[in-house]
Amino acid sequence: MNKIIVLIVLLVPSIVLARPLSDVYADGKVVFESVEKDSNYQLALGVLKKVNAEWITEKERTVFGTVFRTTTELEPHSSEVVALKRLEENAKLQNGHLIFACDGLDCGSSNAWANTRFEIKQLYGMDQSQSYRVWEFASDEGHYIGVGYTVRRGNKRVYAQVDVIAVSNNVDYVPMVSSAKAILTSLDQQGYFVFRGYRLEGGALTLDAQHIEPIVKAMRSKPLLKLKVVGHDYLAGEEAEREARSIKYAQQLIDALIAAGAKSNRLTAHGVGGLAPQGMEGKVRIVLIAQ
Repeated sequence: MNKIIVLIVLLVPSIVLARPLSDVYADGKVVFESVEKDSNYQLALGVLKKVNAEWITEKERTVFGTVFRTTTELEPHSSEVVALKRLEENAKLQNGHLIFACDGLDCGSSNAWANTRFEIKQLYGMDQSQSYRVWEFASDEGHYIGVGYTVRRGNKRVYAQVDVIAVSNNVDYVPMVSSAKAILTSLDQQGYFVFRGYRLEGGALTLDAQHIEPIVKAMRSKPLLKLKVVGHDYLAGEEAEREARSIKYAQQLIDALIAAGAKSNRLTAHGVGGLAPQGMEGKVRIVLIAQ
């Protein structure tokens, strides 16, 4: 139990006080920059594929709000690896929740991303060098969506596209479902993934089935992966009651994962009640920790 508690303390999210991903490439050369208010942003949540002469994504979502777009040419001798690392580190510092990720040839055609999705020709680079990320950010001011695309061109110049959508407060925002690749990326880079596919009503937890399948898919793709499912509870009551409820939440998620096809011997339930700092995840939190 002590080991788990130490791990959880490290999961305290920082509060986003300003627009996320705004200064990732401050030392680069800004090629394009724009702000579009009251805009519908077509958010790609899948790779681009050509169907009937049209480039489409496997999944997308329209997000309404103010869109901040910046295209940056990185300083000479930069690499696409460094560009992506800076983007990911910045997102982590601002408590970004990874929703979708793809790299290299798995993203599809860089030509399509550059000229069809972003409509910025400088982003047309080598397919094997590209990376695409989507994050959600929690803020006192509301919700932000962060989109990042990095690529190296044939002339060795590295470009980065950062689009940030400040979601309109007039919109009833529904959190997005993280892909299996995004879950694995979070587990690999941070050692944990925060599960957000639930609703708390009258003290009872209701799980959202569409958030379950990506976890099962991620586990299938990594046969050796084992997960500790750790529940947190910050509701009223004695600490013993909180601990009992928190392990119940963890077991509830495990039962749902097993019902969806996950192996029971790869999942263990833990509950820490309200011992870990609450952060911004609400009255209940469930965290998956890679063993």
